[in-house]
Order: sequence, then C-alpha cells, then structure tokens
Amino acid sequence: MNVGSTSNIYARGHQIPNADRNKDPYGTMCAQTFYATNSTPQIQNGFNSGIWSTLEGDVRTLAQQQTDTVYVVTGAILRTVTGNETITYIKPAKDTKNCPVPNYYYKVLLKVKREASGKISSASTVGVWLPHRVYSGESYQSYTKSVAEIEALTGYNFFANLPADIQAAAEQNSNWSTFASF
Repeated sequence: MNVGSTSNIYARGHQIPNADRNKDPYGTMCAQTFYATNSTPQIQNGFNSGIWSTLEGDVRTLAQQQTDTVYVVTGAILRTVTGNETITYIKPAKDTKNCPVPNYYYKVLLKVKREASGKISSASTVGVWLPHRVYSGESYQSYTKSVAEIEALTGYNFFANLPADIQAAAEQNSNWSTFASF
C-alpha cells in the first residue's frame, strides 16, 4: 500500500507469511497467504522488512527444528483492552475506503510434550508484543512477554484447549531461549 509519500509507505503485512507455506508454491495453502484477510498495513522499512521479518524467520527455523508441532498465533491490535490509543487510518491507492493501521502486532507460540498415550504432559509458551513503529537494530527478543501478559492486553484466551493446570503454568514464561529449548 502506498499512501502517497515516501515517509508513509506501508506494506501488506501478511499474518501468515508466504514462506511458511512454500512446500507447495502453487498450491491452495500458499495462495491463501495472499488473501486480503491475511494482511494488514505494516510499516515496510524498519518493521515488516526488519524486526518482524526476523521474528518470522526465527519462528520458521524453530518450527523446522522440532520433531512435533509448534503452534503459532499471530495478530494485529488496534487498541489494548484498557487502552485509548489513537487509531491511524490510511487510504490505499485505488481505494475509496479508509484502512485502520494496527498499533501493535503479536505472536504467541506453544510447544507441548506428550505421553506415549498422546496425552499432553507439559507445555511451554512465549509471546512477542511489538508496538507498530520503526525499529533500528533492535531485537524482537527485547519484546518478549508471557502469553498471560498478551492475553491481558488483548482480552483473548490463547491455547484454551490445554488442561487448565498445564495452561496456567506454561503461559508464565517470557524467555525466548527457555521456550526454544523446551
């Protein structure tokens, strides 16, 4: 999306990046990443092509190194639950409608360990909460939060299908390395 000046250029920030679905580059799963419902306006330079792209790549690498599943939930937030943040609107080229620009982006991740029966025996989570702005030389790891903290900011209950005791314990971690080594 180009809204007219070089200082206000937004990209179509894909919530599920195409690179996450490239096992079948011409298949339906890959094509779905280009739907409008999978994109939000993201600052291109210093966010989409920087800190956010690095986070996406590290999540992809982590998932490829696992022997089981890494669950990932990605989202964009206009306002926090208790916030009164100003919402900026842009009018994309060739469009007549205003489009809201998220104030925050997040990813929450879950890994589980299972017993031989398949029952979940333990879990680990971590979240990343990024204010939507230009970043220069900063690591997303400086913005990790516990999933419990991100739930409080968004009003969502992530991973609600976990057994309650496992969910409560797992959602307290805010350390990327602890999660990655689980």
